[in-house]
Amino acid sequence: MHSPDHTQCTLRLQLPDETATANLGGQLAPLLFPGMVVWLEGGLGVGKTTLVRALLRALGHRGSVRSPTYTLVEIYVISRI
Repeated sequence: MHSPDHTQCTLRLQLPDETATANLGGQLAPLLFPGMVVWLEGGLGVGKTTLVRALLRALGHRGSVRSPTYTLVEIYVISRI
């Protein structure tokens, strides 16, 4: 993750299942702020979409969520960030 002041944080996790991945997304959501960049890296089926979907749901998004594997930038309108 990168913040506007260019500080960096790298987090590498191995989560046991989809529930744990969704819980992490919900926990990360309140930590996001405008201008923050979050990079996701991982092969097909590792849980990137599950994480992003849970994160966006925690922020109030109710629409569909596309897989981050296939897009460079996907815009989701969230009032807080």
